[in-house]
Amino acid sequence: PNAGAAIDPMMGQVEVIEPGLAMFHGFANVAFAYGRGEMLAADTSSRQMGRMAIEAIRKVTDEPISLIVYTHGHGDHAFGTEAFITDAAQRGFARPKIWAHEDLAARLKRYARTAGWQSHINRLQFGVNVPVDGIFAAQAQHPPDLTYRGMQLLELAGEAVELNHAMGETDDATWVWMPLRRVAMVGDLIVSSLPNTGNPNKVQRYALEWAQALEKIAARQPRYVLPGHGRVYRGEAECEELLRETARALRFIHDEVVRRLNAGQWPVDVIEA
Repeated sequence: PNAGAAIDPMMGQVEVIEPGLAMFHGFANVAFAYGRGEMLAADTSSRQMGRMAIEAIRKVTDEPISLIVYTHGHGDHAFGTEAFITDAAQRGFARPKIWAHEDLAARLKRYARTAGWQSHINRLQFGVNVPVDGIFAAQAQHPPDLTYRGMQLLELAGEAVELNHAMGETDDATWVWMPLRRVAMVGDLIVSSLPNTGNPNKVQRYALEWAQALEKIAARQPRYVLPGHGRVYRGEAECEELLRETARALRFIHDEVVRRLNAGQWPVDVIEA
């Protein structure tokens, strides 16, 4: 907990951004939109932090969570759902409908088949023990009820909600756009640092498509960007800089790697350069 507080002083708390819009600060964040009688949650955080997220938002609003959207299928974003379902049952609300991109369910199945391997590679990457029955446990998985392909238009108590597919850290990414509020809930398309476009233990990621997705979000001129990790970004100018500069960095990485490979450099030399 102390290490988490050093990274984010609001770790474990909900920040109310404006009436009807909030974000739970976790290792992976949860974005909430509410205020018209129903609530949307973008992600549910991890199995451990999902309980903290629902407890925190219940100090702000009693509205039922009618929609859960997974921004992607990583365990720190989509495995906290049990706490949200339990909350609905205890309050006598209908079970939330879970939406995700159509490729997400296959990711969850792969995680269930390879739970031991997932624990091993995350132990290597993060330097912490990840029990096999912990973050990637099959019982923590709640696959989506409904899926979409390119774009999906939903309603939250009569308010328009767009789900948009992207390829970035994963191939199953979704960014949520609420046009009336001009808020973008972007998951790990923004991680508040230079994006991890790949490492030796994980599958290849999508640097060019990632940049293109950020540019599409920037074109909407959001007032708020709610990231998968890190703080809330506020105001058109800050959101524009965040999205455009991250996209520019991704394009630089992509273009330089391609240029050097085409020039005949070995991959190890490209990495060193």
